[in-house]
Amino acid sequence: IGSSSFIGISTTTPWGLLSVNPNALGNAPEFVVGSSTATHFVVDGAGRVGIGKANFGTNNDLLQIVSGTAGVNLINIQNTNSGGNSMITLVDDTSNNRGFIGSANSNSSFNATGNGVGGNLNFIAAGNSTNFGYYNGSNVVSNMFINGLANYIGIGTTSPRYELTVASSTASQLALSAGANFSQWAFRNAGGNFYLGATNAAGTATTTATALSVLGSNCFVGISSTTPWAQLSVNS
Repeated sequence: IGSSSFIGISTTTPWGLLSVNPNALGNAPEFVVGSSTATHFVVDGAGRVGIGKANFGTNNDLLQIVSGTAGVNLINIQNTNSGGNSMITLVDDTSNNRGFIGSANSNSSFNATGNGVGGNLNFIAAGNSTNFGYYNGSNVVSNMFINGLANYIGIGTTSPRYELTVASSTASQLALSAGANFSQWAFRNAGGNFYLGATNAAGTATTTATALSVLGSNCFVGISSTTPWAQLSVNS
């Protein structure tokens, strides 16, 4: 015990209220709560933490939680701030790209500073819905949205109206691919009109010719035409 009331175990220079120096422990853990057959909490010599686990073996995960009891959640994290702070934040070694897992009363509530700006993977539970997206510094941008009440899934939209809704105002909503170096068949709803066409081999742009179009206003069908003038118009 030093002059500052710091307590050291296996050390003469404790640097905290309780400092444990694991020198010469061999395979013994640094800290244990419980027995070798009923271990509640353990920290081993490599800094790995185990809850409900005595031996790590060759598993190098820093945190391992084990439970053999049915119906027991391994982790329960609760956020009492309705403003929507993230519960878990993922940060790379440069502190630039982040991801987060969090909960809020609504999607718009999830805009507090530090909730994964520029994130790669963000999971947001808001009310009865689930949102996969990212935070752009001002708002949550949704990549995939699940309406928990209606079981509707939206890609590119937070207001799906059917079991699956794919939304885009600038590009095709669906494409079928046979692999690299082959044209893709792209489906698009543009302004209420339906278009089917092939892309270039790279899949980066559609060809100038539209194979099939259907106008939403009058259901005119065009083959090789985007401006059908009758129930069925074929542009040769």
